[in-house]
Amino acid sequence: MENSTRIFRNSNIYDSNTDLISDKKSNRPSITGFRESKIFVHEIVDQKAYLDMRTMELEQIKKVATQIKDLTVGMKSELEEQGRNVEKIDRNVSEVKLNVIKAELEIEEANKISKSDSKRYGCLIIIILILLTFIGLMCFFILK
Repeated sequence: MENSTRIFRNSNIYDSNTDLISDKKSNRPSITGFRESKIFVHEIVDQKAYLDMRTMELEQIKKVATQIKDLTVGMKSELEEQGRNVEKIDRNVSEVKLNVIKAELEIEEANKISKSDSKRYGCLIIIILILLTFIGLMCFFILK
């Protein structure tokens, strides 16, 4: 067994040197051993082709897995960016809401000031009219 080649055949290990049937008279391998060796070589070639095909399939699976990984990494970064954008929008909406509340308060204050100013101006106009009337009456009585 030390110089013999061990080969897998139909899920069993066998020794190729022991598989050859020797002809006792001529010390030559018989035809049966040669045919089995030839068949076995075809099986090895078929197994090699099968292994090559499986290797190509595995490479294709590896390629697809890499593409999927790249897509998920890209999606992760896009989602993170969208999350940051949503946070910015939320912050901006909160700021706008505060600005609207401040603006409403300022409008109310301006309306109050406007109403009090109009009352003041109304009073001032009435006082001016009274003074003009008084001055006019005085002029009328003095000139007469």
